[in-house]
Amino acid sequence: MPDGPNSMLTPADLAAIDRHVTHYRLWFAERDLRAVRSSDLRTFTQRRLQLGWRENDYVNPAFHPRTSIVPPGTGFWLAIATNDGTEIACVATRYFDDASLTGLFRTRRIWDQARAARERPAPVETDWAPIADEAVGRLATHGGLTVDRAWTGRGIGTRLVRLIRAMSLREWGQDWNFGSVADALFERSFQIRRYGYRRTFDSFTVKPDWGPRHDREYISLISRTEMIEEYAGDPLEVERMFDRAPKAL
Repeated sequence: MPDGPNSMLTPADLAAIDRHVTHYRLWFAERDLRAVRSSDLRTFTQRRLQLGWRENDYVNPAFHPRTSIVPPGTGFWLAIATNDGTEIACVATRYFDDASLTGLFRTRRIWDQARAARERPAPVETDWAPIADEAVGRLATHGGLTVDRAWTGRGIGTRLVRLIRAMSLREWGQDWNFGSVADALFERSFQIRRYGYRRTFDSFTVKPDWGPRHDREYISLISRTEMIEEYAGDPLEVERMFDRAPKAL
């Protein structure tokens, strides 16, 4: 279990994070929406599939109880709900203690922890930026984002990602946060322009015989220091950046 965030964050850091969390909660509230938190990832898999509308939709295996072991206190998910309780969007996050980014991907544990432990497959081929080797220690990731089709194009997904990442940092004080995207978002630099990641690179150079779902996937990465730099600023400045970006999730 991770230590409390006070071991990694200063009171000023925590206050800055809280300011951004409050900002996003108020943004949703102004639209008669609210964020609902749950630690039951089995429920997340059900809701994710219910809300999904893209062809061949699936649940990110890093958050699926069938493929990953998520100890208590190391994972949660958020739903965005209307006033009548209808959930119209969701995203999940989880925490890895004493881990390495390269280890999670090269061993394929991020895609199927159970199978990787059982079969001990050959390492995945990667050609990552050197900074990837620095991503060790307390790691967190988010994924499984989806927004009901009737609610897309309103900035809900973007703010939901921002909200859950801030909440996870408040809770875990992770050294690094990462996410994965496929071609559609990568080609628009969506993970950098909208989600605020500082860097992105290919998850693998040759698609493994099992593990990742897409022919190409990309890792996005941001450090705790970089997240704190963002939270030290005005949340409204982040909003202005969203307003200048093309409409999408």
